[in-house]
Amino acid sequence: MSSPILTVIGATGAQGSSVVNSALATGHYKVRAVTRNTTSEKAAALKARGVEVVSADVNDEASLVKAFDGSTAIYAVTDFFEPFAKVGAEEAIKVEFQQGVNLANAALATSTLKHYIWSTLPNGLRISGGKYLSAFPPSPPAT
Repeated sequence: MSSPILTVIGATGAQGSSVVNSALATGHYKVRAVTRNTTSEKAAALKARGVEVVSADVNDEASLVKAFDGSTAIYAVTDFFEPFAKVGAEEAIKVEFQQGVNLANAALATSTLKHYIWSTLPNGLRISGGKYLSAFPPSPPAT
């Protein structure tokens, strides 16, 4: 029986590479790395470690459907910062939202999928009603 496939979006980035490293350490999954540039040095290093490297873009749902084919688990991450640098915060929010929709739709089209993990950083201040500035609780009040 073959190992289940863990597909990792952004596998050459900070979050994705950490997930890849952890998955490889367990030996439980066959790891599929998704990147926009399969010929980069980081992609080549992943290939040398036995990782399957495929091309897809979170802005292109059809490419994600193809990359997710046969996956048992998917680790997905969106990219706010690249569009932010190009078009500013308001437009980047729209782009990242659509990336999340693309990832979810592609995951829904994956009949073999059992686990879907989506990593994003929402506005902690807004969703906590002003209680938390970030994912970390505030420091205790000074006495």
